[in-house]
Amino acid sequence: MLVLDRKEDVINFIPDYSKIMEVTEGMGLFITAPSKDYDFVSRTFFPKIKVNEDPVCESAHCNLIPYWSKRLGKDKMTAFQASPRGGIVYCENKGERVIISGNAALYSESSILDDNTIKSCNILKFLKYKKDQLGKINE
Repeated sequence: MLVLDRKEDVINFIPDYSKIMEVTEGMGLFITAPSKDYDFVSRTFFPKIKVNEDPVCESAHCNLIPYWSKRLGKDKMTAFQASPRGGIVYCENKGERVIISGNAALYSESSILDDNTIKSCNILKFLKYKKDQLGKINE
């Protein structure tokens, strides 16, 4: 984590992803600074895992919140991740845990099947397989 003096330095930072990949500690780089508009601003870069810049990184805020809470002397804060997409993050330091909230963009949607549905699907696949095999025998 790099703590800068001015939010403008965070906003105007031009990352060299090849240099960030050379950093031996950790998976990525967080840069952060105090702000007059928010309690703090940040940007996060993870080129080692093929995410050059995370638009709004909640996992980074798990580290940033305790730092800024101690530095600012407050538990509830509002942060801004200054990536090109950007986003406001509402933060609360609860000691051993942090609370993070804000707006989110839907990335993926899925459903989990219960055991009965899985069994039904497997039986249907098996029956289709047997039917296909029988069809081949009769040809």
